[in-house]
Amino acid sequence: MPTWLVKYCLNVLISSIINIVNKSLSLGVYPRSIKTTIVKPLIKNTMDCNILNNYRPVSNLTILYKVIEMTVAFHLNKYLINNNLNELLQYAYKSGRGTETTLVWVKHYIRIQ
Repeated sequence: MPTWLVKYCLNVLISSIINIVNKSLSLGVYPRSIKTTIVKPLIKNTMDCNILNNYRPVSNLTILYKVIEMTVAFHLNKYLINNNLNELLQYAYKSGRGTETTLVWVKHYIRIQ
């Protein structure tokens, strides 16, 4: 189902989506129907479209796959924070900690050495 259609019909679909996500998390299994993806070749830049190496594969995952993935990430992050299991020097996959923050920290660390 296209994302725009899910968004348009969200009022009707929300309870079913919640049930699918909860069932998937309680069983620890993704439903088979959302494991499929459509892979489309996209041209890298303004390159020659007649050369196959100028294309890259792009996967379009289903919206339910993305919702389950975001739900798991949210709950895992919450668990790590609540149990004080976050690594202080980890900058990847944390909100507010990107490459710029890492560079500022490394520069500061080098200066104090």
